[in-house]
Formats: sequence, structure tokens, C-alpha cells
Amino acid sequence: MGGLFVIEAESHDEAVRLASMHPAATLGEEGGWAVELIPIGFYLGD
Repeated sequence: MGGLFVIEAESHDEAVRLASMHPAATLGEEGGWAVELIPIGFYLGD
């Protein structure tokens, strides 16, 4: 099972702050959870 959230942030630091609020960020990999940030520019070729 997986999921995708798209967030809008002014900077990478803000994106990290927002992503850290997701429950999976506090459960950790040992619980089978992870949060990964991928800049949308990665997909757009920026």
C-alpha cells in the first residue's frame, strides 16, 4: 500500500517542516513507514 501527497512550499526547509507533521514521519521506518520528499521539478525536468 502506498500514498502520495502533493504539498506546495516556498522552500525545501518548509517542505521538510510540513512533511514532518505527517504521522508516518514520527512512526519511522522500523514501523514500516517512511516519508520521502521529491521536488516536483524532478518530474518536470527543471
